[in-house]
Amino acid sequence: KTIAINPDYAHAHYNIGVVFQEQSKFAKAVLSYEKAIAIKPDYAQAHNNLGAVLHMQGYIDKAIACFNTAISLKPDYAQAYYNLAFACQEQGQFNKAISCYQKALAINPDYVKAHSSLIFCLDLISDINTEQSKKEREKWAKQHAKPLQAFWTPFTNTPDPERKLRIGYVGADFNNHSAANIFGPMLLNHDPNKFQIYCYAGNEIEDEVTEQFKKVATKWCSTNKIDDVGLAQQIKTDGIDILVDLASHSQGNRLLTFARKPAPIQVTAWGYPHGTAMEAMDYLFADPIFIPKSERKKYTEKIVNLPNVIHLSSDIQFPEINPPPITQAGYVTFGAFNRLVKYNESVYRLWSEILHAIPTAKLLIKTSALDFEKSCKEVQSNFKKYGILPKRLILKGKTSKQEHLESHNLVDILLDPFPHNGGMTTLESLRMGVPVLSCEKKSPCPTSASILHVLGLDEWRAKDEGEYVDKAVQFAQDVQLLKTLRKQLKGRFEKSVLGDSRLYVREVEVIYRQLWKKWCKKQKA
Repeated sequence: KTIAINPDYAHAHYNIGVVFQEQSKFAKAVLSYEKAIAIKPDYAQAHNNLGAVLHMQGYIDKAIACFNTAISLKPDYAQAYYNLAFACQEQGQFNKAISCYQKALAINPDYVKAHSSLIFCLDLISDINTEQSKKEREKWAKQHAKPLQAFWTPFTNTPDPERKLRIGYVGADFNNHSAANIFGPMLLNHDPNKFQIYCYAGNEIEDEVTEQFKKVATKWCSTNKIDDVGLAQQIKTDGIDILVDLASHSQGNRLLTFARKPAPIQVTAWGYPHGTAMEAMDYLFADPIFIPKSERKKYTEKIVNLPNVIHLSSDIQFPEINPPPITQAGYVTFGAFNRLVKYNESVYRLWSEILHAIPTAKLLIKTSALDFEKSCKEVQSNFKKYGILPKRLILKGKTSKQEHLESHNLVDILLDPFPHNGGMTTLESLRMGVPVLSCEKKSPCPTSASILHVLGLDEWRAKDEGEYVDKAVQFAQDVQLLKTLRKQLKGRFEKSVLGDSRLYVREVEVIYRQLWKKWCKKQKA
């Protein structure tokens, strides 16, 4: 109605764009923002929001241009710096992303989302170490979490060591997401005689996986419209005994809820288990390889050892496993199935060395980003600078889940990136009979090494870059080894805690009970 009265009212076009954006009607949102900009070219917010929608549509270059325009019009625009940083991060421009996150924080030191994203981005840098990573987390905790200790209140939970416990899970991936395949069994396979499950879900998209979780939950709470104060109060009202964070500093986290200490025992685990540096977080679930004893003093949380830091839901339907392709093709095919953002300059350099050492070898890279031609050209360019031509690469984009799993039959050896190792990717590969070669150098938390150890594959753990290349060449030439592993890995996997969800969950529930008994004992002291 406003536009009917005044067609040149830029703010009304902008507001309509915001509504379309929230409804995920991106094409209409773009048109509205463009109309607002045509009327008011210096409309910084419209340029920023247009960039955000273009980013959601996959037009990252155009999005970056919009963010830069917004910043040129409004130099103190913290949100535009954040959006620019996130776009650069997705393109692997980590140093640029870090710089932009830092500028956003310089403008607004309380911009907690930007600070968490900065931490996540730092973890992707190849030359980062545990000390540096923890230092930024401590800075985050001091700025954002510590002031909230003023809101801590006594707990009314009954300190009975044997009673049924209320376990609360907080995250943003209670849907068809890789993280859900890792923490999901804790919900689906819990012992209902000993535990009640409360889910505090921040995912906007709900699907068939969400419905499975809802069926087993004692209580389901969608948290998208609840702020941290309200969520903390809800958790306290629900009488949660053990509250589990599934996101840490990744997107969609609710760490400021945990900072208010709504539950007597608080744990960070599974989703992104790299520590929070918050005094309000009591425990961090890991394992002896994921966080070695020598590194544990650097963590604020007390480290508790799981059977393994992550595992894979045994409810996943896997396709048949074929013999390794080298037996038919006559040459080895390496694979890389992680998100493109994990592939840094050091990774491209080492993979190129491996391909040079085996002139007949090929590398199959599969990830959703490769649906875009620009991403394909960037990957090819990153290899070309090291003398690897495009014909040595096989690039595949997003497929259905079943087709993705079947793609492992096209690979002989999966190459793990570093310092940010694979998690779900490593688990799926090993379950499909494809061995994974990991490099532990500079990895703050070597997820793949932990997984490989459980399966008795320590020889596939390279300690440094030189050994990583040497082992890749060595294993690629041992066809009999690849054939043997192809036949054995499925059985090894399914008999271990990595592939037996019920076994894994029972062991974790024993840990829950131990932590609870410890808390009860303190209350009676």
